[in-house]
Formats: sequence, C-alpha cells, structure tokens
Amino acid sequence: MGPVPRRSSLRSLTRWPLWAKPALAIVTALALGALLSGIDVSPQNPFSEFLFRGSADDARQLLATVTSTMITVTSLVFVLTVVALQIASTQFSPRLLRSFLRDSGTQVVLSTFVGTVAYSLAGLHTVGSQVDTGVDFVPRVAVSVALALALISVAMLVYYIQHITNSIRIDTIMSDIATLTLHVVRATMPPGQPDPALVVPPQRPPTAEVLTAPVSGYVQRIVPDPVAALALRDGATVVFTVMTGYHVVEGRPVGWVDGGSAGLDAYRRAVGDALVIDRERKIESDIGFGLRQLADIAGRALSPSLNDPYSAVQAIHHTTVVLTEMARRHIEPVRILDAGGAVRVFATEMDFVIHLQTVCGHIRWSMAHRPNVALALLLMLQNVGAETDDPARRAAISNEIRLVIDEAEQLGWHPAELTQVREAAARAGSAPQRR
Repeated sequence: MGPVPRRSSLRSLTRWPLWAKPALAIVTALALGALLSGIDVSPQNPFSEFLFRGSADDARQLLATVTSTMITVTSLVFVLTVVALQIASTQFSPRLLRSFLRDSGTQVVLSTFVGTVAYSLAGLHTVGSQVDTGVDFVPRVAVSVALALALISVAMLVYYIQHITNSIRIDTIMSDIATLTLHVVRATMPPGQPDPALVVPPQRPPTAEVLTAPVSGYVQRIVPDPVAALALRDGATVVFTVMTGYHVVEGRPVGWVDGGSAGLDAYRRAVGDALVIDRERKIESDIGFGLRQLADIAGRALSPSLNDPYSAVQAIHHTTVVLTEMARRHIEPVRILDAGGAVRVFATEMDFVIHLQTVCGHIRWSMAHRPNVALALLLMLQNVGAETDDPARRAAISNEIRLVIDEAEQLGWHPAELTQVREAAARAGSAPQRR
C-alpha cells in the first residue's frame, strides 16, 4: 500500500478544526453587517413591505436582544459540546475526541451562532447615526436580515440538540469510524491478493548508512517524491523501515541508504521532506488507527465499569466489515525502479496480518467470561478467511482461531459454552473461499 493519494490528503484538509469555521463566520458577518447597514430602502420600494418598520430605538433594542440571546445560546452549545466530548472519551475511547472536534455539524451550528452575534454588533454600530436631514437612520435591511438570522439560529439550535444526541450514540460512532476507515482502505489498497515478491524490501548491505527521523511523532504518510528524485539521479538505494502509524523519535533510525555520492546529509534532508509526521495519529490516512478505535470501543465495553458485551459485539461487526474489505485487497508498496530495473526507493505499509493480530489480541484479552464475544470474533475470522487465498493470511487467521479456543479453555468456561466455541472455531477454520 502506497501513501495516501494527494486528493485524499486535500480532502482531509476540508475537515477544519473547531475554531476555523466560526472565525470565518465572524469575519464574513462583520463585513456583511457593515455592508447592509449602509443600504437605505425608500418607502416607495416594493420590497419595503417586507422589511423592518420600527424606529431607531426599536432597531437598537432588537439588535441588542438578538446579540445577548445568541451569546447565551452559544455558551449553551459550547457546554453541550464539552459534555459530549467527556462522555465519548470516558465511555468509548479518548481517541474519538479529534473526530468530535472536527465534526462539521457542530462547526456549522457554532458558526451560525457567532456569525449572528457579529452581524448584530455590526448593525448596532450604525443604528441612530445622524444623516443630512437630521433624522435617525434605521438600517431596515440590516435589521431584517438580523431577524432572519435569529430565526435560522433557532432552527439550528433544534438541529444541534438532535445532532449532538445522535453523535454520541455508540452505533453512530462505530459506523462513522468504519466508514472513514473503509474510505482509506479503498483509496490505498488495490483489489486482488498480495504478491509476496513485491513486499520484500531489498537486503541491507554492510555499507548502508542510517537515515534518522527529523522530528518525533507519528508517521502520517510517506511521500516518496523528494527521495526518489535524489536517489534516481544519484544511483543510490533508499529503504524506509517505518510505516504509517509508527511512532518515531527524533534522531532514531527510520531507514537506510546505500550508494550515491550526494552525501548522507542530503538524503536525511530528503527523508525529512518525504516523511509526514504529526504529534497524533489521524484516521484520514491511517487504517490501523481506525481499527484500533473500534478495538478500543470493544475493550472499553467489556471493562467491569461498563460491562456492555453487546456493544463489544457490535464493534466486532463493524471491524468485520473493514477487515473483510482488506482481505480482498493487497498492500501496494512504494517501489521506484531505475532504467535498469534496480530498486532505488522502497517503502511499504503495515501488513494485513499485523492489523488482524492487533484487533483480535486486544478484544481477546478483554473478553473474560463472555462466550457471545468469542463467537462474534470467530464469525469475523470466518468471514475474513473466506475472502483471501493468501497462505500467510490464512495461517494468521488459523492462529487467531486457535488462540480464541485456548483463551476460552484457560478461563474455565462451562462445558456447553466451550462446545459452542469449538463448533464455531471449526466452522471458521473450514470456511470455503468465496470465488
């Protein structure tokens, strides 16, 4: 699997941080309020019948009321958002906070509220200013738009109550995680089974020199262009030993280079440009992070404090959807060759087997005396195994089936429960491949 395509990276940038859209709304509302406040509509205008008809004092009081009310409502929305964040982090997984902060529905609601406040303040600035005739000026258009924004804000408040309630439902959270992870799977993993010869990196010669991480953090993706341009021109071989989702430490190895005359410093600078590193993992580019969130939800649901095995089973169901899609696809490593067919740049991603072991291990260690969780896990392995004919993947699936049985036997389950688990394991191990 290569790096996330550029279009996916750009798409992730449209998921703005929480403050960005409200800040843009404030600037836009101030400009719009200042613009509309300067428009004077004569009584003869046919649109005059639909505009505000009160005096300057009425307009000033109305705009002040809208401003104070919307500030109160905005504070309420912030409180509800914080409560939702707290519930999501304590009950499901702390790794979900970033998704909530970047939720577009919440951002739109907050933008509407703060935009209405800013717009009303801009209108207040001009109400009652003297004109040449000595009559107080009433920005009828601006006040009418303020009324319309207030009504829209009321509708947005009702929407937000429904939205925030739905967003903290466990079914919604898991479905959103699975959908985002599936998007990354389909964008980065081509259909078909893996070719073992393509995923093997070049052998490291004794003369190779170490390439180190420029900063500490998590690898978001690898953009090979900076390194490829240098390696092809210089005749060197560069191999990345880190993958998306890895945590790297500044100054520690992330790969090696052999050959060429450009110098180690030049290659280290190129590697710094090639590695996109951030302080946290992001689901928009990291399949493993999405799967880990689902596994976290399952593990948290199986904790003694929650004791909600059904939610754990649901998390396994959503994980099955992702792993089944992955089983139909293969990792496409970065292999950049020169004119003679020699590998000049090599980078790969976490293998399907690693993801499978991480998910199954995390859930298996938490399942305790819950046969329904073991049965759901075995059904997942059955469905995933039916979608691949790769020997390494099928061997990993068989090993996970055996580990589930071993765990159940060590926990001392009831003989009838053990019989159910063994029968499910037999079905999972003998599941025919779907052609």
